[in-house]
Amino acid sequence: MTRSPDPGSNDLHAILSERGDQVIGREKCLGNFGWSVKLPDFNESLLTWHIATDICYHDDVRKNGGEDANIPPNCKMSIELSNYMVYLLVDYPFLLPRGIGNERYIQTCSAVNDDATLLERIISDQHSSWDFGRTISKLQKSRRKVSVLCAGFKLAKSLQTLVGRDDWENERKWKMISQVWVEMLTYAASHCGWKEHAQTLTRGGELLTHVCLLMAHLGLSEQCLATGL
Repeated sequence: MTRSPDPGSNDLHAILSERGDQVIGREKCLGNFGWSVKLPDFNESLLTWHIATDICYHDDVRKNGGEDANIPPNCKMSIELSNYMVYLLVDYPFLLPRGIGNERYIQTCSAVNDDATLLERIISDQHSSWDFGRTISKLQKSRRKVSVLCAGFKLAKSLQTLVGRDDWENERKWKMISQVWVEMLTYAASHCGWKEHAQTLTRGGELLTHVCLLMAHLGLSEQCLATGL
């Protein structure tokens, strides 16, 4: 007997295709940030947001006199998820959607080494201001054009300039960033095959696998629809 298509499958597909654009759209910021979550390669978006998240954190700490005591909870959550996703990209790339992410990571690391002096000054100089525009201009002259370092700085600049405009406060900015990371996490979890998830269970499992199982339990899995689970 042929299984009738689930009338909600199209909606489910749309939900599982979101990798930050739903959050950004809800905040009416697609014009500013849509490009960063719609890059052809998911892992390139991941690296771009990882760099931007880290820069936003260090810039906020600098503005706070070098202290992170008053950093919003969503900031810490964003840093944790950002670092976790890059950990997967480097150590377990088979758990993420296929792409050229590992190559981009290596190229970006090389770009970081090339501009180590500039970047170290930005991160360590907690008590003085630094110019996003000038930094981006210098990075654009880098010989490593395939690096996402410059894209990460551009995204960070756009995120930091949100604060103070309209009703944007720092806490709202970090809430949006954290929600983008949650969407990226669920996107990756739902686009990883059961076989790949099973490999992680032999060593205790990954957060990504637990997220995938929770989503399946809640009916948020196209793989379950396809297999009739």
